Amino acid sequence: MNLLFLDTETGGLDPLKYSILSVGLAIISTNSKSNDGNIDIVDRLEIPVKEPDICVHESALKVNRIDMSYHNKIAKSPEVAVKEIIDFISRNNNIYSDKNKIILFGHNVYFDVNFIIRLFNLTSYKYSDYFSHRVVDTSSILRFLYLNKTFDHDISNLDAALDYYNINEYPRHTSLQDAILTAKLFKRLLMI
Repeated sequence: MNLLFLDTETGGLDPLKYSILSVGLAIISTNSKSNDGNIDIVDRLEIPVKEPDICVHESALKVNRIDMSYHNKIAKSPEVAVKEIIDFISRNNNIYSDKNKIILFGHNVYFDVNFIIRLFNLTSYKYSDYFSHRVVDTSSILRFLYLNKTFDHDISNLDAALDYYNINEYPRHTSLQDAILTAKLFKRLLMI
């Protein structure tokens, strides 16, 4: 079975106000028998996005380190970006789904989903035609495990979870890299 991990980089925290700047998608296979936390990446995609009216907050750019002048030269329109997402999932037709709609995996994934919905709303495509309303969120899994006393402290923040599991790959805060790191974290959580 293959799972689709999602991460986004954005211009701020509010999808009703701020722009989506990039989308990272990583498909991993769960068929690997490896117990070392490594993952088999089936396919990956990172798309820089340029909305018609870009709204960013300086603090968001400090976190994701996106150079807006360079970004604006390489980024794709929402219509092109969504078409690339649809083509990506179409060529990977064995992704875990619910009634033929893909279930997205991620860390604090509802944040990313809300920005993906924003992106789809800027196009002629409908998010709900492709993606399930169901998601799997590693942050919620970690919070549950903390409340269940599996961990002696809360590591539901992605940085804390990656540190705890010694997943120290950089650079962080690119949409594709964070999607891959979340997939690695998920694989480690499956070994609990």
